[in-house]
Amino acid sequence: KELQREWDAILEESLALEKKKYDCEQYVSLFMACVQDSVNNKFNHVRFDLFEKQVNGAIVDACVCTYKGVPVNTVNTGGRLIAGIDIINALSKHYGYSIPVFIDNKESSVYIPECNSQVITLSVSENDKEMRIVNN
Repeated sequence: KELQREWDAILEESLALEKKKYDCEQYVSLFMACVQDSVNNKFNHVRFDLFEKQVNGAIVDACVCTYKGVPVNTVNTGGRLIAGIDIINALSKHYGYSIPVFIDNKESSVYIPECNSQVITLSVSENDKEMRIVNN
């Protein structure tokens, strides 16, 4: 009878600890979602997947930058250009600095989002034999 009482007490304590563990996991999950939303609200075109939930339920750091749901390192040149300018705009606004932005291969993209910094574009021209500087 004494062993049965001890067993029941241990079982009750174990269940209470399991509930606390579950509550902690829920809190961490909600906290991570809030952090990710807070970061993503600073960007117009890119999203950051900061955490990844694994099969066993564990949450690990990830920090994958995506453009239209595709990781930036696999999108085309135009997508990388848009993502890069979006990141530069957000960081410039956050830190209060405006730095010149160099855009190489401008001819590879039809759309360039508005940039809050001075933009210096480098592009190829078949007509010019020497380097030409155009100030708009």
